[in-house]
Amino acid sequence: EEYERLIIIYPVGECESNYGGLGSIGKRMIDTDEGEKEMSVAWIVWFEGFEEYNMHTVWHEFGHNLGVRHANSYLCSNGEIIDDDCESTEYGDNYDTMGYGYGHYNTIHKEEIGWLSSVEIDDYGIPGTYKIYALESDFGEGKYQSFKIPVSYSFSIGDSGAKLTSNYLYLDFRRPIGIDGRLSGEIDIEGVIGTLKVSREGDRHESTRQTQRINFDGGDSDTVVLHEAETYLDTRHNFILVVRDVTDEYV
Repeated sequence: EEYERLIIIYPVGECESNYGGLGSIGKRMIDTDEGEKEMSVAWIVWFEGFEEYNMHTVWHEFGHNLGVRHANSYLCSNGEIIDDDCESTEYGDNYDTMGYGYGHYNTIHKEEIGWLSSVEIDDYGIPGTYKIYALESDFGEGKYQSFKIPVSYSFSIGDSGAKLTSNYLYLDFRRPIGIDGRLSGEIDIEGVIGTLKVSREGDRHESTRQTQRINFDGGDSDTVVLHEAETYLDTRHNFILVVRDVTDEYV
């Protein structure tokens, strides 16, 4: 009766399954020999010889168990950051283990789980300088790991008919430490990462909460972060982001 999380792992050969795992979104009522029990459940297919992939599946499905959804990406090829003529990719966030990435959950997911609180910048009219500390760091009180800016975006996703609505743009920063140590190498972490918190309607994912990592480059390249001395101008909401410094501890 003391258990609230159940992870079932079963080994298979290299090509005996067409999926890696499944996870309940949060807890659910499960029938057991001791009666009904509220718990989360994850089913993990363990492929022989692919331990790193298998552990990524565990982290991913356990994220669902904690209540979070997939980490997607939203990329444009017309020079815009956000536009109706852009493409949302399921699992497309290559920083986040809830997407294709091997890093820790993004700040939106961590806020939903209750692990951190993002600081809201709610007055565009007052210029300010803000330090964003690395997501996997522990720098103590007053040193924040995420800021969120109120926005109002509404856009569609390709031919799916789905409509996404976002009220916040989240900003965070990653360093190759802790779980994010797996991000070292070719992936670009030298600047600010922007992610939209969205609600979805109009298709089978109706009413789900999702995250959409945006591309500050405004193109279809892999350059998604806002680097030192680079600027993002949001003409709809009339604010400018400028990255002044990128250090090992903060931007």
